[in-house]
Amino acid sequence: MRERAASVGGELTPGPGSGAGFRVRTRLPLDGQVAERAANGVADMEEGA
Repeated sequence: MRERAASVGGELTPGPGSGAGFRVRTRLPLDGQVAERAANGVADMEEGA
């Protein structure tokens, strides 16, 4: 998973979660158009996703 995130310019950080859980934090870059829609609260769903 870390390699896939890195392949698109992102990062993945695994670690302990709260209690007995496990946390995986992933940060992925957005292109400008997607970021603008996200800021405006507009979801972008692709067919079959």
